Amino acid sequence: MASLLSVLSRPISMPPPDFFLLLKAWFVSAVAFFVTMFFYICNPVLRAKHEIHQVRRAMFVLRWSTLTSIALVLPLIFLNSPAVEAPLYNPLTSFVGFGSDSVATRSDTFSTSENPSRGKLSWNFSVCRPIFGLLALVVCLVVDNHKFFRCVACSMVLFQVCADAIAAIDIGRALDLLSLKCAATPDSEDCTNGKSSESPWGESELVWLKNRDVLASALNLYSLFTVLFLGTAIGFTHNRYAYSQLHPTHDQNLNLWKELDKIGFTHAGYMLTKASKKRRQPAKKRI
Repeated sequence: MASLLSVLSRPISMPPPDFFLLLKAWFVSAVAFFVTMFFYICNPVLRAKHEIHQVRRAMFVLRWSTLTSIALVLPLIFLNSPAVEAPLYNPLTSFVGFGSDSVATRSDTFSTSENPSRGKLSWNFSVCRPIFGLLALVVCLVVDNHKFFRCVACSMVLFQVCADAIAAIDIGRALDLLSLKCAATPDSEDCTNGKSSESPWGESELVWLKNRDVLASALNLYSLFTVLFLGTAIGFTHNRYAYSQLHPTHDQNLNLWKELDKIGFTHAGYMLTKASKKRRQPAKKRI
């Protein structure tokens, strides 16, 4: 009981400023999705009265948002490669220090620039995050093929949203430490070089990387909303529409009639001939 009271009596610490920046980016992403849904995907003026047309428009929007996210992930493959120094010495998602001596390991050996390779031994600042992000975005491009891809895309994209958010908060923490140190000792070497004791990178480079993570997290959240809409329309446990219905270019019957139209055997003529045959048939007597 005493321990519980001591925990409750502790002052509540405010979240970092970058957390509010992420909330703003997520809010803008959610508003942009709903605006796109009501004014483009489900707009009856644009011939989106039927659900199949809405699904096709949602897939078009998802492809463009996914391609934009891929363009943001590609620089991370180079920046997080082993040939480039990690942006942080002490990242939150580090794989180092999970043993029994994790506290001592984190506080004594690996928390400074004595071991700069520790930044590469993490999820966010190694090749793990960009490769996983590319796989998640590739799965988003084929969510209309099978229900399995829709379930996998939701989980993978949600994980990538959280990973980008944690990376942005981690980089913002290093920038905050640098600003506090420069405010206390403006003539220090770190302030002169624009580098923090938490990072070998410069301040401008860290700001660019943090903004990239915030933008990538917001775009991935937009893609997640679109995948959820497609899963609701097509189905998470079964396919409500065939692949040929979602992709008219792969409809064999439609392609056959297009080829027949080239030689003059039109679909309209066939329907008129079929209707005339029905009219010539005698009516069946009702019993």
